[in-house]
Amino acid sequence: MKRRPSIRTIGMAGVASSLLCVLLFAAGDDFTIHNDVRLVLLDVSVQTHDGSFVPGLTKQNFTILENGQPQIVSVFDNQDAPVTMGVLVDESASMTPSALQFGIAGRKAR
Repeated sequence: MKRRPSIRTIGMAGVASSLLCVLLFAAGDDFTIHNDVRLVLLDVSVQTHDGSFVPGLTKQNFTILENGQPQIVSVFDNQDAPVTMGVLVDESASMTPSALQFGIAGRKAR
């Protein structure tokens, strides 16, 4: 079988990366990452109590705080944006009983 060497290679890579992490943290120095961010994206949807979306909002309708300090909203876009979505389905034998339950639930939802 050709899967055996692949699994062995992946296993060895995992062990090597784990050892590298242990060596880096065992060096005795605290590990700190500093990063300056110029733009933070916040995706926001505003809905009424009945679940309908509130149209026509502007950046003046929002207040952004960081550690209690107001931040400037430099970019504001009030449009629908495309969404990329992925769906993973486990079709292994261990999921067979669950798959039957999902199939039944899917038929009931229609």
